Amino acid sequence: NFLCKKYGIVIPVTLSPAEKLKLAYQAKIIQANEFATAYYEKILWSEAGKEARSYLSFRGYSEELIKEFRIGFSNDYEGLVKAFR
Repeated sequence: NFLCKKYGIVIPVTLSPAEKLKLAYQAKIIQANEFATAYYEKILWSEAGKEARSYLSFRGYSEELIKEFRIGFSNDYEGLVKAFR
């Protein structure tokens, strides 16, 4: 798989309906995780995340590290659910 991607070779693969369903499910989970990550990152870098950013800085986390590891902040336990709607 690695070499195929590296050299742009496509090997046709036939997936069973169950495998296709599993891949679609996994893609939806990844999409939901990406949405949640972006949501919490946005809060961290907003005015609401000012105190959290200060705390992270105090603990030695640089802005570069925070962005690299996509650290976020939650200030409302229902916020993500509301954002998904």
